[in-house]
Amino acid sequence: MADPAVEVVCAGCNKPIAKTDTILTAMSKKYHKACWKCVHCNKELVGSFYKHPDGAWCNECHGATAPKKPTDPCPVCSQPITESSWATFSGKGYHNACFVCATCKKPLPGIKFWTVDNAWYCADDYNAKFSKECHVCHEKLKVELSEEGVEALGVTFHPKCFACVTCHTVLNPDESFYPLNGMPVCPKCRP
Repeated sequence: MADPAVEVVCAGCNKPIAKTDTILTAMSKKYHKACWKCVHCNKELVGSFYKHPDGAWCNECHGATAPKKPTDPCPVCSQPITESSWATFSGKGYHNACFVCATCKKPLPGIKFWTVDNAWYCADDYNAKFSKECHVCHEKLKVELSEEGVEALGVTFHPKCFACVTCHTVLNPDESFYPLNGMPVCPKCRP
């Protein structure tokens, strides 16, 4: 049961909402009726609205900024785009069913993907096909984690795996280290 002593504060104006006022609840927040406004044009919202990352938008503002349906055919299948939703990449519209990973055919709309030679890849297939393998642990560097490898001694290492082969201290590739049988050695352990 709600505590009657706690005031309800309007998310629009940050002022208390009187018990005699109408409380409008939208997007998990409470508002005075007059404070429920489009964050884009500041007009009072009545009826339907569109949820944007910065708040609620009225139909007019959403319609003015919403992507327009492509007029050109889908570059993959050459058929017109008639669906109500589609994918856009590099300024071109694609059917959602055509915008897929080149290897596994997983639909790519709404997820991260990578492009190589005009082909699209999901993270798993990009890693399997293109990511470098760490010389120490033999695992692929994960592109979706933005893992950057250390290139040294003609091979690639995860930063955490680029360690002295003798004392196991993680090394900074910009500082001194020495090769020992194709592996790095710190200055302290240098033979």
